Formats: sequence, structure tokens, C-alpha cells
Amino acid sequence: MFIERVLPVVLAAQQTMGQITDAYLAAMVADMLGGAAAPVGVQLDEALRGVAPEEVYHRPFVTMYSALASGHDYAASLGEARTRLLSITETDLQLARTHAARQAMQRGGVRYFRRRLTGTKNCALCVIASTQRYRVKDLMPIHPGCHCKPDPLPGDRDPGQIIDEDLLKEAHDAVAKGSARRTGAAVPRITAR
Repeated sequence: MFIERVLPVVLAAQQTMGQITDAYLAAMVADMLGGAAAPVGVQLDEALRGVAPEEVYHRPFVTMYSALASGHDYAASLGEARTRLLSITETDLQLARTHAARQAMQRGGVRYFRRRLTGTKNCALCVIASTQRYRVKDLMPIHPGCHCKPDPLPGDRDPGQIIDEDLLKEAHDAVAKGSARRTGAAVPRITAR
């Protein structure tokens, strides 16, 4: 019953994420090329992970059953299942965004992109990733909970792997000093550029 009720909501949220991403990137590409924004929609497969969503959304139950079988009490087991469900839904929204972004940028003729940091604090992994150029065909989420946005890079010419050497050095220095971990912790004194 849970899957029957939750799955339509999750799939609708993924489609909405795809539409918003398409509109955003169509405007970015149009601005880059000097034209008018023309989002035409994206087609998102329900199985963004390559696995049927019914199977994916059954996984929190498996987590709970396993925790109960290991001797955890009901409340702790339910908490583990809830955590797994939240991770799955957040990751699925990220996958919807990246699949839509890939389609929108390819349709606009974009070959390369960079990750744009959002917010005032970002993990070290995202900061380092934002200094690099990526190919649109390889666009994937970077980690669960990542809020970086893909920004198309103008032109067909490869700008080279590293596109912000100063920020890359600053991020590596912060990690080396121990003021940031490679994932999960905000990087102090390094802000989005």
C-alpha cells in the first residue's frame, strides 16, 4: 500500500524537477547563444537508476526488516528505514535533475559544463568539482544531497580540465590543513564564485 501511494507522488516530483531544470537550462543556453529560451520538455524514464522504482522504494522495508532481525528495537529500525527512504527520494530528485539537464544541454548543442556551487557553504568535494570542466554526456550527481547546478560552458572548444586553478588550490589547501573533509563538511572561507 505504501508503494502504491508514495510512488505516484515521487514520480510526479521527478517530472516536475525535469521540467524546471529544462526551463532553467533552456534560458541559460539561449542567453549564452543570444536567442530566445525554448524549453521543449524532457523525457524522464521512471527507472532513473536502471531499476524499477517499485524495487527501489521497497528498499527501506528491507532496511527495517534487517535491523529488526539484527536485534534493533522497532523505533530504531523504523528510524533506519526512514533515513534510507529520505536518501532514496533525495537521490531520485537529483537523478531527475541530471537526466533532464543532460537532455536539455545536448538539445541546445552544449558539449561542456561546470558545476556551480549554491549556498554559502559547500563540501570540499563540490568545491573541487566546481573547478573542473565536464562533458555533458557524462553528467551525473556528485553525491547524495548535492545541490550544485550544471552551468553550460559556451562554445565547442574544450576549455581544458581545470577551469579555476585558484579555487582548486584554495580547496586543496583547506583540506590539507584539516579544516575540511573531502565530503560532507562545509569548507570554511571558500565561497562560490
